[in-house]
Amino acid sequence: MRAKFLCAVTILSLVLSAPAGGLAFTFTTIDVPGAGLTRAFGINDAGQIVGYFCNASCRGFLKDGATFTTIDAGASITQAYGINNAGQIVGEFFDGVGGYHGFVTEAAVLEVAVAIDIKPGSFPNSINLKSKGVVTVAVLGSADFSVHDVDLTTIVFAGASPARCSFEDVNLDGHVDLVCHFRTQDLNLTTSSTQATLTGETTGGTPITGTDSVRIVK
Repeated sequence: MRAKFLCAVTILSLVLSAPAGGLAFTFTTIDVPGAGLTRAFGINDAGQIVGYFCNASCRGFLKDGATFTTIDAGASITQAYGINNAGQIVGEFFDGVGGYHGFVTEAAVLEVAVAIDIKPGSFPNSINLKSKGVVTVAVLGSADFSVHDVDLTTIVFAGASPARCSFEDVNLDGHVDLVCHFRTQDLNLTTSSTQATLTGETTGGTPITGTDSVRIVK
């Protein structure tokens, strides 16, 4: 049983300096709000982190961005130790009568929200459904998301597969973006559409989704 709650994440960044010619590490503190103890044990390619926290009892957690999800096997102690790119979480729980048992969350399908920009450089994002051309959509990269991790064969925008894709920094923020072009006639949009969604998967199988506004030219 898992309970989800949104919270402000207390983040403290510390820089540990090494001798000249060595390395410097930046530490980000992860604290489940209100917990007396928080321990992180696993992270996947999407940056999702698992571990456990303790108050009167100990329970596992999943941190996805600023959202913490409590992982509770219905036991007095539940601890999460690892997460793979498919969103499966492994750990252990104490049954309350002297036995510890391992677990895997078979149904944990986690989705990564990505930022997209329909028709980069223009707004509103006007689309003429009678056009014989293409609509350009950019999946925006960031410090937390590399577009090189996207499986290009899984990309679908408004029901259409891309005619072609390339990598470039369309918004000039220093992060590479994935730019795909979709044939307008293939798009599953209507004159009443106000937004369109791009879906896909990472090369590790994690689902991604992003939505932007559209203005249909009648």
